Amino acid sequence: MRLLLALALMVSTIALAEPWQRHCIDNTSQGADGVRLYDVDHDGLQDIVTGWEEGGVVRVYRNPGPEQAKQAWPLVTVGEAKNVEDAFAADLNNDGQPDVVSFCEGNTQTINIHWAPKSIGDYWDADSWRTEVLPASKYMQQWMFGFAADINRDGRVDIIAAGKNKNAAVGWFEAPENPHALDQWQWHPLWDLGWVMSMIPRHNDQGLFTGFILSNRREPWCGLIDFRISSIQNKQVNWTTSFYLLPERENLFMTLGVFLPGDPIQALVAAKGDDLIAFPLNGHTATSKTIPMPPDTGSGKGVAIDDIDLDGRNDIVFTCEHAEGLRGVMGYRQSGTKQNPQWQPFDIGGVAGTKFDRIELIDLDGDGDLDLLTCEEKENLGVIWYENPTR
Repeated sequence: MRLLLALALMVSTIALAEPWQRHCIDNTSQGADGVRLYDVDHDGLQDIVTGWEEGGVVRVYRNPGPEQAKQAWPLVTVGEAKNVEDAFAADLNNDGQPDVVSFCEGNTQTINIHWAPKSIGDYWDADSWRTEVLPASKYMQQWMFGFAADINRDGRVDIIAAGKNKNAAVGWFEAPENPHALDQWQWHPLWDLGWVMSMIPRHNDQGLFTGFILSNRREPWCGLIDFRISSIQNKQVNWTTSFYLLPERENLFMTLGVFLPGDPIQALVAAKGDDLIAFPLNGHTATSKTIPMPPDTGSGKGVAIDDIDLDGRNDIVFTCEHAEGLRGVMGYRQSGTKQNPQWQPFDIGGVAGTKFDRIELIDLDGDGDLDLLTCEEKENLGVIWYENPTR
């Protein structure tokens, strides 16, 4: 396995633009920790699932549409979950009503299933939800991140899950014929970890799950693993793996996207520290490229790639932690050429907030450009989005 020396890219020193306008979706609990998208009510608008770590609750937010997106969003608290670190929606019992799965760290160390009510009319009624613990998950590890997919292609929705610290590993819970028989969910471990930060699922053109990429933050190794399904026989899933090691570097959230014009698809990681790092997924060898973090900025946490200013070239946006008195949400606008790329920093969030999380880029106000959705945990800005001023 080989990691080539990082190639530093030129960064422009132009003055930063004014911060984008911030809108609050919810700040009525404590410690918003992550935003995940899912159209739970099938109206064509992406809704949000968030766990509140200090508040110990899990909530779903109904997207009210562009005209009302700048106000507080309607919500339902689907259940309590102490030390909740991640939460996402998935229709586990295939009844058309998306359930919610929450992952808990600390001393709780459980995965919870928040079962949605059977009637769509009761979906936004908190009393109609029911929370149960997945027995096989109890005290196995501090659960940190996951997603749902039909791993073995038996028509049932399984859960990929991973954690941190003692006994940390990534694996998947195989759903039984009756998903409500929680004692029958079976755990299949895949690999030992130190601290998972994010996982990105892959699907083929037919929508079938084909694998996922995982970022690991700490020892026993630091870097990415690309898991790909090589075959499925009698529901037995066989995997191939590719490793991308980054020694002495903590890897946080990552995203897939085109980094430079003409480059292949890449995983770009916001590394905790002074730079962003990107490398193409091309087998067992990774040529890394680094972009220094701007001055007066926290340490990189979440990252996303897309055309923010609608000029036809992909830009980078990122969030930070450890941003006390510093900028915590920023971006790099791409200019120059492929041979001599320039990165022009621009401010998004100002100096409000100190610990931000993962990013979703989505047009919430319907004006044709991508806004930035995230959450902030320490100063309790809550679940928030920043309005892109391009249009």
